Amino acid sequence: MKNQWKSFVFENWEWNPEDKHLALRYSFDGELQFEENWWFDFEPTQEVHPESLEKAFEGLWLAAGVSYFKATLPESIEFREGGITESQAKFFKKVWMNGLGEFFFQNKIDPAGKIQFESKSGFEKNILKTEPGIGLWGALLPIGGGKDSLASALILQSGGIDFETWTVGDSEVQSACCEALNVPRVKVRRQISPELLRLNKEGALNGHVPISSILAFAGVASALLRGKKYVVLSNESSASEPNTTWKGLEINHQWSKSLAFEQKFQQYVAENISSEVQYFSLLRPLSELHIAEIFAKKGWDEFGSLFSSCNRNFHLSGSKITSRWCGTCPKCVFVSLILSPWISAEQINEAFGSIPFAEKENEGLLMELLGLQGIKPLECVGTIAEAREAVVLGSQKHEELKAWTEKFPVPNFDHREWHEHKLPEEFETILKNRA
Repeated sequence: MKNQWKSFVFENWEWNPEDKHLALRYSFDGELQFEENWWFDFEPTQEVHPESLEKAFEGLWLAAGVSYFKATLPESIEFREGGITESQAKFFKKVWMNGLGEFFFQNKIDPAGKIQFESKSGFEKNILKTEPGIGLWGALLPIGGGKDSLASALILQSGGIDFETWTVGDSEVQSACCEALNVPRVKVRRQISPELLRLNKEGALNGHVPISSILAFAGVASALLRGKKYVVLSNESSASEPNTTWKGLEINHQWSKSLAFEQKFQQYVAENISSEVQYFSLLRPLSELHIAEIFAKKGWDEFGSLFSSCNRNFHLSGSKITSRWCGTCPKCVFVSLILSPWISAEQINEAFGSIPFAEKENEGLLMELLGLQGIKPLECVGTIAEAREAVVLGSQKHEELKAWTEKFPVPNFDHREWHEHKLPEEFETILKNRA
């Protein structure tokens, strides 16, 4: 494998409305070609706004390029035709730099100067300023199959919000949860270029990418195709907490789920895609522990045997699990822990196939989650403070947790505290009345 290419090239993208297929094309030096494919497997509405949709697809093309760029980190980023504006260049440099923070950290790469998005002189005139009046209504709710998106669904339903579920891929967990919700489902498929998978097998640089930023653009495109006004995420306040630092860069596994990303993305959509589409996280004001309480009290009976947050359900390659939970990863330990104040050992064992937070083999993971060794796991897990509070609250129901309460000071943590958010007023009112 060639170790270093000079340039990463955005070649072009192509939308086929008949097949509802989007092809995203990139290359290294115009020589090694990649094509990523997306299929929007649903019927669009009759009045799709073509300019807004074009800009949403362009954003998806720009966002998804990070998966290929990272394989060899070419010296420059170029465009076969056209270019991007100064504001777009700043946005994507920020998203790629912060979104690849974990990748740089794990591969021990100094991120300084590695991402060089540049705008094209005189290109500012192409910024889209959409006028109101597209006529969007209702919401899309991304469903991954975990407790957070299901909690959002229950809140939206109780608040009388018209919404459709939205999934990328079609795992058994996603299908089971969407079927139980019994609302219309919008499906999208993504296919990574086989050339990238080949490079990875040959030893190319690999690691975490800001996948949620890619899905954000796919969600906005889907909303436009379906005539939806809102893309409603289920990211909590703790997604904004970094795991560690590296070479002066804060490393946050969940950066593209953070409030910082949400605010920047909202601005990007308003300036470049549509002034009507609104992207926000319904659960942003809440802690993970508060969301767990809502799910345990309002959703466990219906979804306790269906949900899963274990990422081994979604691996692109390598081993996948045959059950819903592997029981041995940071996600399994954390989710079982924050449910412990409200869910019995019997219920946890029935859902997870074990009691992950109580298993001897998981003690190291629990130590990391509680801030007692190493760093907080590079996974979508909550803060150290709320993990400690979960132990304190859970110890009243689970004997196995009592000894852990002696290993750290009693936390000063209110798991129902309201945090900074960017919710539209209507949704803030619904959440306050139901959280």
